[in-house]
Amino acid sequence: MKKKKISVAVGAVLALAVIAGIAIPLASAANVSVTFLNPLGELEPLENRPLAERPADLKGKEIALAYYAKDQNPHAVRAIGEMLEEEYGISARLYDIGSSIGAKPQDWYDDMAKSDAVVLGVADCTLSAWWAAYHAKMIETRGTPVVVLTHSAFEKALDAGAMDNGFTGVRRAVIDPGLYSAGYVLMSAASNTDYLRETAFVTATDTVPVSVYDQVKKALTSPLTDEEKDPPQITLRMLTGWEGRDFDPTAETFTVTSTSEAKAAAEFNDLAEELGFGDGLPLIAPRRELVDKMLEATVRDRSEVIGRIMPRGGIITVEKAAINAVMAGARPEYFPVILAAMEAYAGCWEDGDLLYHSLTSSDNYTMMVIVSGPIVPELGISGQWGYLGSGNEANNGIGRAIRLCIRNIGQTRTHVTDGTARSGRQNDHALTVFGEEPKLLPEGWEGHNQMLGFDKNQNTVTLHGYSSQTMYAAMGGVNSAFNPQNILRNIRNENSGSVGVATIPRNVADLSRSQNGIENKQMLLDSLLDAGNGNQKLYSRWLLWPVIVGDPDSARLYKDTNGIYGTKAFRSVLIGGAVLTETAHDPVSPGTPQNFAVTRSGDGAELTWEAPVSDGGGTVTGYQVTCTGGAAGGAANPEGETPVINVTIAAPAAAAGSKIPTAPEAFTDSGRAATPAWVDVPSGKMSYTFSGLDPDGEYTFAVRAISDIRSAVRVIGEGTSQKKNTYDLDYGISGRGAWALEN
Repeated sequence: MKKKKISVAVGAVLALAVIAGIAIPLASAANVSVTFLNPLGELEPLENRPLAERPADLKGKEIALAYYAKDQNPHAVRAIGEMLEEEYGISARLYDIGSSIGAKPQDWYDDMAKSDAVVLGVADCTLSAWWAAYHAKMIETRGTPVVVLTHSAFEKALDAGAMDNGFTGVRRAVIDPGLYSAGYVLMSAASNTDYLRETAFVTATDTVPVSVYDQVKKALTSPLTDEEKDPPQITLRMLTGWEGRDFDPTAETFTVTSTSEAKAAAEFNDLAEELGFGDGLPLIAPRRELVDKMLEATVRDRSEVIGRIMPRGGIITVEKAAINAVMAGARPEYFPVILAAMEAYAGCWEDGDLLYHSLTSSDNYTMMVIVSGPIVPELGISGQWGYLGSGNEANNGIGRAIRLCIRNIGQTRTHVTDGTARSGRQNDHALTVFGEEPKLLPEGWEGHNQMLGFDKNQNTVTLHGYSSQTMYAAMGGVNSAFNPQNILRNIRNENSGSVGVATIPRNVADLSRSQNGIENKQMLLDSLLDAGNGNQKLYSRWLLWPVIVGDPDSARLYKDTNGIYGTKAFRSVLIGGAVLTETAHDPVSPGTPQNFAVTRSGDGAELTWEAPVSDGGGTVTGYQVTCTGGAAGGAANPEGETPVINVTIAAPAAAAGSKIPTAPEAFTDSGRAATPAWVDVPSGKMSYTFSGLDPDGEYTFAVRAISDIRSAVRVIGEGTSQKKNTYDLDYGISGRGAWALEN
């Protein structure tokens, strides 16, 4: 009995030991956690404005009918106007908004608000829907009710614009896409407006249970609800789409915990997808030590503000770019290229450039990233085999990092503000990134950096928005008889109205030399300037960029036909501030102005600041200030802003007996010069006062230093017909430092 007790006791001890041996590792494993930095850019919630009061009915009222420059849009608003005219005896006018769907000058909203009500349509793409909420707010804050005509497919984009711009109550009339699209078969006939008026807009469907016309009447006349009079506060969780979740969008870090490192990594990826900052492929958790290592690749301060990402206005800092670069799996030595690309992309909100359309538009556009200079071979960026991405770590790592920055810092989300994602876009995870390798350049042929006015030893990154569905490869040379001029002439014909990129193998350049006496890129372009036929003439050397890439021993051509929104979809930036490359020896843009403060008084705001700590190695020549006019995207100042290029669509013929005229041409944006969103302040002066502000309005103010460093270039053009287009290089965007923001 005694032995049995001893054996039982020993067995119990052994069992406890075994259990302990297992339990201790399990307990330890259960505490494995991964803490990572927040990759999201900061969004700034605005005050949620109430709707304007509605009239009891529309009898005898004056209605503004505003339409975007898309084929069926004028027919749609005219149809609504004629229906209101017939029922209520209204007076109305058609107003052409044009193709510049962004923020308008303030007098545009003043004029529009003189009407008793506004019908704004049709918001039939992601960006027009987002901006429609902004336009509606700007008009309704002036006391005039608005109804937005929109497709059901783009309501989420309209909702996002409403939240971003502080106008969640925006009223809309939702169009059935099937019924509306059927009208396009009648576009060349006068019956198009008749079809919309008599069929599409009076028919209820499962998608749209209340007819469009009835929705319009209700939106313009129904009394305001309590929530529309006193709308709820907009929160960061609303903007991020994290309502009902425990995660704080402003948190510096998040932590996942699991039973092993591998499982914690999987938990991180699951969380990334759940919260919307993943791209569908495995990510590297951006731990602080990895982000710090990434930041060692630049001399710039981690808190510097590079700019904003349109349309939602996410604030780009150097650190946020580094966080997303780590997540993408990019090496630290790639970071200077990534940061320079984000600088180029950031410029698209402050100047009204339209590059951001290429990664948000509902059409199938995408973005190309061209790297040029000694940094290409140094980083192993391919410009030869598989240069469009396949198997090349640098090409893919850089492209994915840029894409994640745009996605997460700008908080552009699939199905919300990323319209192209409905079908997917070419190379969407890693974009189309390649380098022009100096070794592939034939003797005497300048690099892409030199073509844009930089030195051959300076490194540049160029962003170019293009139509991805139009790309093809033309074979020739060693594969079959080849005449380089014929293919280049085809490129000229299809790119005569916009900037295009032709990637050309070295042997094509050699053939051009032997067959046509063309010794460099400039001669190649000059040979095409006068070789056109009628409207197919190449009107400027800046309508086409030859880039030498690909297999140097066989002739293949890669090209696109149209730059998204023409020459606006381009920007090239010097890769500066690196410490792991030769670029560290180049001057860089100035740092952030110090001690920035804003004092509001009545309709004015006085801005004061001090010089930046670093001048970047150049001379500070002045400052630039901006006062964004209430949009989260930050695209309008008190004077307003409109892109120079603005296509218009002629209004359709009126129905028999209709009295609705077209608004005076002077009311539209046609011919209006662009007003930049920033104001120049001379060197030595460190204050500026904005006047004429809405005393109750919300504004974001910013200042940055400008130096004499030539660090960036863009193509600028004027005119809307091919025969009138003139283009030139613009270095006026160079030497811009980091923004100092005050909200």
